[in-house]
Amino acid sequence: MAAPGGSEESIEWLRQRIYHDEPLTLAAVWGIWMARNKVVHNQHVMQESAAFDWILSLKEMFKRWWGTREPLRPVREVAWTLPGENEVAVNCDGTKGAELYSSGFGGCLRGRHGKWFVGFMGFGHDASVLTMELMAVYRGLQLAWDEGYHRVVCFSDSLLPVSLIRSPQPTFHENAVVIGTICDLLKRRWEVWLLHTLQESNSSTDFMAKTGARQQLTFLTVRAPPVELEPLLLADALGTSYIRTVRICCKFLETTTQYHYI
Repeated sequence: MAAPGGSEESIEWLRQRIYHDEPLTLAAVWGIWMARNKVVHNQHVMQESAAFDWILSLKEMFKRWWGTREPLRPVREVAWTLPGENEVAVNCDGTKGAELYSSGFGGCLRGRHGKWFVGFMGFGHDASVLTMELMAVYRGLQLAWDEGYHRVVCFSDSLLPVSLIRSPQPTFHENAVVIGTICDLLKRRWEVWLLHTLQESNSSTDFMAKTGARQQLTFLTVRAPPVELEPLLLADALGTSYIRTVRICCKFLETTTQYHYI
């Protein structure tokens, strides 16, 4: 399909079609931008007929890339991970707001069917998110030990602190002390699994961490769950799943669309 001759006719032809043809829209924007760059940088004026032929060839290339069907977006459902029989789940989280002195951590200990055992939270002044994530793991494990639980599954929705704790102890890391303290806890006579989880399955502890950042005590145990938290706890106990928020990076390679989780 060729564009009609004449400047005004060509512009009108493009205007009528550009709002209803996504490949043509992208091709037109790209083609006009490239033609302008040739004028600005190379002092080369592209003939109008050549510019329209180029836009149409770009459109056909985009259509081949995209194919005839809408690519499927990866979908993943996530729910709170139940602990096993005779195990306790310790979910941990840390946070830092945009304002000064808005750091905090929190978490909760729950049983097989989502039963609340005890929660915790703390104010972290202006500490980093990583420090708060590590403090949440430390305080959660220490509380589980103090409460007499010796089969514990500890979940953090941040992979970095989990990796730091599992790796050889760093000597010069800014959080070396708390990492070392956690490692000492793990060496005690109990069974502990430290696992990474996803944010969507850790919403209850996100609430606790943000609440911890809004109060002034460095550590506080919470025997009864806050009323505002009860709907989230109920959803976890019922196994409610959430759609995992996935950012998609698309690479167009000939006729193949590749998706990469980030």
